[in-house]
Amino acid sequence: MDVRKAFAIGLSAGILGLQAYLIIPPQPQKRYRTWPFLDYPMYSRSHPATAVFRHYELRGQPCDGSPMRRLPASEVRMEDFVYWETLASAAGEQRGRGSPERAMERLTAVIGGTVGRRSAMCHAAVWRQEHPVRGFRGPDASWTQVRAWSLTPQADTAS
Repeated sequence: MDVRKAFAIGLSAGILGLQAYLIIPPQPQKRYRTWPFLDYPMYSRSHPATAVFRHYELRGQPCDGSPMRRLPASEVRMEDFVYWETLASAAGEQRGRGSPERAMERLTAVIGGTVGRRSAMCHAAVWRQEHPVRGFRGPDASWTQVRAWSLTPQADTAS
């Protein structure tokens, strides 16, 4: 057998084996149903053409009066999917888990604990951008503020 052919067969079997491992893990554990080398959920549910996809963004306004700025998941030190679910809950969406008040408390805590160390934030808001599945408008779709609240600036305890 040709070495190149054996290598191609081995590589193909390895990729299929990794995918089988992700779909049916040997032990009961939390499943992350994604392709082995891509962050894409291959078993996500489909949506009808009339559905609307909502994208959320957290913004904070520093106490010094400067304009509101975007607070991405990395800045508030939350995992992406936890961040998006918390924002959906804060906006009052049914897909989010928990009450909007609890989500706002969690966001207030992470904003004060991470962002507040560099610049105190006095106001926070959740913004929403809607895209219909049919006729996707792209990044130029307008943003709408769906929830806003005041933050109590936390005292900086660092010496």
